[in-house]
Amino acid sequence: MKKQLLLVLSFAMTFFAQSQNETLMYYWHFNNAENELVDVGGDDQFVAPLQADFTVSGLMGEMDYVGTGGYWDVRTYRTDDPVSNLNLQQGEIADDGAVLRLRNPSDAKELIITSATSGYEGIIVNFATVRTGSGAQEQEFHYSTDNGTTWTQVDATYPVNELDVVADWELKTFDLSTVAGLDDNDQVQFKIVAAGVGIENTSGNNRIDNFSISGTPVATQTSDLIYYWHFNNLDASTADVNTIAADFSLMPNFTPNMVYTGSSNRDIDDYDTGSSINLQQGETEGIAARVRNRSEGRSLIFNMSTAGVEDVIFEYVIHRSGSGMLQNVIEYSTDGGATFTQAGLTASTFDIEETYELVSVDFDGIAAVNNNADFQIKITWVGNTDQDNGNNRYDNITLKGTVNGNLSTENISSVKELNLYPNPTTDVFNISSVDRLQNVTIYDVTGQVVYNSNFFNNNMATVSTLNWNKGVYIVKVKTFSNTVSQHRLIKK
Repeated sequence: MKKQLLLVLSFAMTFFAQSQNETLMYYWHFNNAENELVDVGGDDQFVAPLQADFTVSGLMGEMDYVGTGGYWDVRTYRTDDPVSNLNLQQGEIADDGAVLRLRNPSDAKELIITSATSGYEGIIVNFATVRTGSGAQEQEFHYSTDNGTTWTQVDATYPVNELDVVADWELKTFDLSTVAGLDDNDQVQFKIVAAGVGIENTSGNNRIDNFSISGTPVATQTSDLIYYWHFNNLDASTADVNTIAADFSLMPNFTPNMVYTGSSNRDIDDYDTGSSINLQQGETEGIAARVRNRSEGRSLIFNMSTAGVEDVIFEYVIHRSGSGMLQNVIEYSTDGGATFTQAGLTASTFDIEETYELVSVDFDGIAAVNNNADFQIKITWVGNTDQDNGNNRYDNITLKGTVNGNLSTENISSVKELNLYPNPTTDVFNISSVDRLQNVTIYDVTGQVVYNSNFFNNNMATVSTLNWNKGVYIVKVKTFSNTVSQHRLIKK
């Protein structure tokens, strides 16, 4: 009964911490941290920064225990030495895993948390903490908006409970939503400093578990990601290609593609230096698609149904080689390519430089583009098109828009003997597979990662959706047979 009550309290506290449409940006649960332990001076300890177990797309977080004196390590769960069940996220299991220990002497040590907030505001930090009998009896929490040059202490120094039972763990919540300097800032750091009696002891430690940072996405765009070409799986190293299917499609039963029409001496191959601009769904800058000369009389055609979608925006990242095509000219079709036009576009010709830049084409206000299964976009070129050398390099091509609710709820793709249920879901769903699950990553329709976890040697995963907004989510599943599939999940 006591354990059930603690789990209910933990669940309620997690809900409180992630209410008000907060997005989980960083999460350290430390359950895999034993893999980073090495032997130094006879004691197992960390010697390098500890990366976050989860980060939202586009961000990277790490912890480091800096200074002189004690060291840091982890302690795995034991009944008489429990981990915390407070602030559990992403389906992590109660009474399981490990906690971070900050070992004494701690009078000259600080736990530094480097965690940019780029793209987010209204920052809230939560973590569970406790101490052993000889650990530091107090702690301080600070933030920095300039990469640690200056620090501001949050609230007063607070006492730390001594660990006896799991109930001694305490959840610390620091609501920093009114600190404007922490919003949308790539130089944010936090730190925990030991204080009070016990900091000079040669034994004892303070413990941290389930450290999370959450925030609200800055309202820069609200479009849903409909299609995405990142090209990181493109292999045209042995032979050119002229048709490339999108790496991601929100549309069920429809595969968008880009086609290099016509023919000449070369088509499209892979270019090994991609761009970090306009990355989606946690992808990294990997490979770009290189459209080769000669390009005179040819075009790139993008077949992209907008059925169920409106307020369409087409974006891509591009640069050219020294002899590459100098300009891109954009046209569109609403009749499956029978006719093309530039009507309603505020810009349709773009100069191409020798460094990656983002091209954005806004179709908002062009009614015929909305909810159109026959929508196409065409790119042609001006300058340096009639020669046998030179090229344009394309990366991170996206079509975004507002889903109007008419999209089917079928799976985007399915894998035999892999099931998601219940779907739709209200608070939790399961993934079951005959093949062992390796990784599950879940995105909302804007392309933001809301869940990412590895499941080694498991054929089933259970994921909580209680704190997610209602809507459509994309579940990307990788198994140990290297099968990757994407599935649509509805949160009611």
